[in-house]
Amino acid sequence: EPASEAEVEAVAVAEVPVTLAHSDPRAVAVLAGLRRVDPRLVLSEREAARLAPAVTRWLGAGLLPTQITDHLTARLPADLLVRPVGILAYRLKETPLTAPETGSPETPERPTVLRMRNCDGCDRGFRSAGHSHCRDCRSRNQLPATG
Repeated sequence: EPASEAEVEAVAVAEVPVTLAHSDPRAVAVLAGLRRVDPRLVLSEREAARLAPAVTRWLGAGLLPTQITDHLTARLPADLLVRPVGILAYRLKETPLTAPETGSPETPERPTVLRMRNCDGCDRGFRSAGHSHCRDCRSRNQLPATG
């Protein structure tokens, strides 16, 4: 029985080589970085291209690259086979995406840095919100502490 048009098209699409050139560079970076966490997770270019769309979806859902890496590398079996692409594909496909926590910034808030100023007494550079003299000059002259 001859193959239907849909079957022929499905086979043709499956035979089109997948390349990294069309993949999200952030997803490729996540996949390439897996081997730094677990040396057994070395992926070929073809394997990385196959997994990249799923990683792109996770990144698009708001997950951080470190969260994806942690998920893919956590609790791997000790007897991991030579090509780990199957278990990685399973984890990317079957794990439900969780929304990132709201209200928590991606980067921690930076502490306020006081500007540099020169001491009026000795011209030494120091950081202060309100002093005009450095600590040594204040203690030497017993100037009142301000701020």
